[in-house]
Amino acid sequence: MKSTITGLYSAIIAFIALLTGHASAAVFPVTDSGDTITVGTLRWAILSANTSPAPDTISFNLAAPYIIRPTSQLPALTNAGTAIDGTTQPGYSDTPLVRLYG
Repeated sequence: MKSTITGLYSAIIAFIALLTGHASAAVFPVTDSGDTITVGTLRWAILSANTSPAPDTISFNLAAPYIIRPTSQLPALTNAGTAIDGTTQPGYSDTPLVRLYG
């Protein structure tokens, strides 16, 4: 429920920014290693960042084993300047923890 509220909040903020012309960067957290378009997945984060008017950050807060296995090709990042930042995964220390297979 919390991730649904967080995702809804992010979408509302992005929409208001678009309407008012005040685009600001957003952070879309990946908290679910599943491959759906529900809030918290990498697929959702990429799609959300693509619809946001400013360059954003996709962050990570996954439970071990930190593996994401897409069942189909992930969407391309189309919002210039958006960063997928694996260093945000708790426990990161010079070696990436999040792994993408598929």
